Amino acid sequence: MVGLGAAVLLWARAPFASRNFWAEDGKLLFAQAMEDGWIESITSSNGGYFLFLPRVLGPVATLGPLEIAPAVMFALCALVSGWFAATIVLTGDRYLDQPLSRVALALLPVLLPIVGFDVIGGLANLHFVILCPAAAVLVGRQEGRGRQANDVVLATMAGLTSPLTLSLAPLAVLRMWWDRRAYETRSPAPVVVGWAVGITVHLAMIFTMADNREFVSDRSISKAGFLFLERVVSYNLLPLWPRISNADATGGIDGELVIRALISLVVLVLLATTVVVAAIHHRRRGAKERAELILALPIAGAAMFLAGSMLTGSEP
Repeated sequence: MVGLGAAVLLWARAPFASRNFWAEDGKLLFAQAMEDGWIESITSSNGGYFLFLPRVLGPVATLGPLEIAPAVMFALCALVSGWFAATIVLTGDRYLDQPLSRVALALLPVLLPIVGFDVIGGLANLHFVILCPAAAVLVGRQEGRGRQANDVVLATMAGLTSPLTLSLAPLAVLRMWWDRRAYETRSPAPVVVGWAVGITVHLAMIFTMADNREFVSDRSISKAGFLFLERVVSYNLLPLWPRISNADATGGIDGELVIRALISLVVLVLLATTVVVAAIHHRRRGAKERAELILALPIAGAAMFLAGSMLTGSEP
């Protein structure tokens, strides 16, 4: 039901996505699948990286009439988003006691304001959304062979789909530390092995098979920092926060931008304080795993945004 709810929410936010190849890569994804076939399209790079999951699903839309191809691609996108949500609900029982908390976490990828319909409405942009369930399964509890197989497949697919999953390394290290402390084993969990294999293969393909590595020319740390405050912190946490335009983001600095940055910085400090206080609180209660996870998650998130900014630009 949670997976179905995520699919419905996705459609409600992007009802027009089923009528066209939405987002900048949707048309390209379908065209390459139509012209090159299933196997060759999987080994084709786009902007210097490989989109394994969209490449595997994209050719399905070529099997029917062209008129319904956009609807098929959107349906596949909704199906995968539902799979992501269901996986997060199941694997989140390790660190979230209340079922409603797990449901809320599962629906965040399709509800967060900054994750726009241009991202969640297109099959080609699943490489951004897959980061959320990949993070969840790396630190989740895989009870039973079915859940273990599901999570290993998702973690491996995430590594093959997005090079940004390399930023999940702090969570992988944390998982190995948990397992070593609890079970006194140095062998990494299968889900960690799947993630490591996926990202290793993807990076090897990038360095050996990518046709064109289109890295962004503007690697400005100051711009990335401002947009982190603006887009990640303020736009998601402050109700009715007005979004700046692309022109404002690329133009000069004026008084309004300085004020917005200062407000965002205050919110970030409050958020960081909340994280530290929560970690101390759980550690004093004996919940060491939850305390460690609360501290590790912001590190992985910041690393992910920084990596994305340096590779593809701060806008996404």
